[in-house]
Amino acid sequence: VGYKVRLEGMKGKNTHLLFCTSGILLRRLLVDHNLDGVTHVFVDEIHERGMNE
Repeated sequence: VGYKVRLEGMKGKNTHLLFCTSGILLRRLLVDHNLDGVTHVFVDEIHERGMNE
């Protein structure tokens, strides 16, 4: 299990679950439209104001 937030993160080569902010996910989508290596995306607590940032 790992995590990634703005300027901080921790994951290893064997990480199978990564918690991240919606902004981190959106940035990943900009460079990797297919989300290669990702099998599932769970979205929790996305608020409209957060999506406009």
